Amino acid sequence: MRQSWHHLTFLHWPVPAASLQALVPGVLEIDTFDGQAWVGLIPFTMSGIRHVALPPIPGLSSLHETNVRTYVRSGDDIGIWFFSLDASNPLVVGIARAFYSLPYHRASMRLDVGATIRYESSRKGSSQVPAEHSIEVSISGAASEATEGSLDEFLVERYRLFTMRRGQLCSADVVHPKYKIQSVKVQKVEESMLAANQIERPDLAPIGFYSPGVSVDVYGLRPCRR
Repeated sequence: MRQSWHHLTFLHWPVPAASLQALVPGVLEIDTFDGQAWVGLIPFTMSGIRHVALPPIPGLSSLHETNVRTYVRSGDDIGIWFFSLDASNPLVVGIARAFYSLPYHRASMRLDVGATIRYESSRKGSSQVPAEHSIEVSISGAASEATEGSLDEFLVERYRLFTMRRGQLCSADVVHPKYKIQSVKVQKVEESMLAANQIERPDLAPIGFYSPGVSVDVYGLRPCRR
């Protein structure tokens, strides 16, 4: 799949590795930076979604999305584990669930871009645990790539996703240029999405970054060797 991601805000909190390890499959190990595990809340928007051999299809080519994720490894392979992915396009939610076995949910979402960038999301489905957010950030500083070996790079530069498909650990490569990131001032974070994934958010201000976006190729799932 080929797509473009825009207006990404990365918000991260430190969380005990043991508490996250209990929430991921036993075949994966929580990846840490200097012994510290992290959970991320990442709202953004997407356009140009298509199979590499096809043009964008009206109704299927754009959406807003928010990920709740952590960082994992399987042997020497490192990547992302998604606790949830909320998206505004119900057709894409169904396709992603079917082809990538990812925990997508339908949501009503809004993005306003100006001097302050505002993200709003509310998961649909009255029987579900509330999963919402209202986030406001402002950008500061010049855009640049994360320094090699830094925490910034650890949190934003990930090129593989893991998922379970029919009891088998699988992965897919996610290929894109390195992000150009900027510092953000987090003006507002009201969210219940971490709690909806049984993650206790610490009473700390998040580490935040913003990226204007990248073009991305997402490859198909393949079983992981063990």
